[in-house]
Amino acid sequence: MRVPSLLICLLISLLAQHALADVPTAEQLQQPVKNYQPINTHIATSGTLSRENLEQLHQQGIQQIIDLRQPGEGIAEERGWSADIGVEYANFPVGRSLPDAALIEQVGALLDQAPQSATLLHCGSGHRAGIVLAMYLHQRGATPAEAIAQARTAGTRESAIPALQQRLLENAE
Repeated sequence: MRVPSLLICLLISLLAQHALADVPTAEQLQQPVKNYQPINTHIATSGTLSRENLEQLHQQGIQQIIDLRQPGEGIAEERGWSADIGVEYANFPVGRSLPDAALIEQVGALLDQAPQSATLLHCGSGHRAGIVLAMYLHQRGATPAEAIAQARTAGTRESAIPALQQRLLENAE
């Protein structure tokens, strides 16, 4: 049986659209997620997740979780939930100081996959997620002002902005 070329083109188009995964908007979530912020169509940030939050996000398209919390903040529990649900999970612990370039490169390698695998970058409140996001965006060409604006959107505390700005400006030279 011969399949018309128009049908083949339509099928390829639909498959291509499905391959690019989008993060849900806040309005699409039936249950609130702490400090949830879509950054672009493929990356969102948030604070701590419950199992119900994780299930909901996965049902809405999130396929990858990057957790920036420390071991004592519940990462083992979330790693288990992710495995149960079928969400890829990675943990890159970030403490009180600004992360180094090596951590940003590791996280960046996963965020660079986000168009194919909608990704949630999160920590306890959104503060560290915003810092890591800003450093990643700056490495990928955003100006310091653009990167800091995204950090603020994600929930980075104002008290951390001067140190973050200084780091971004140092890296821009």
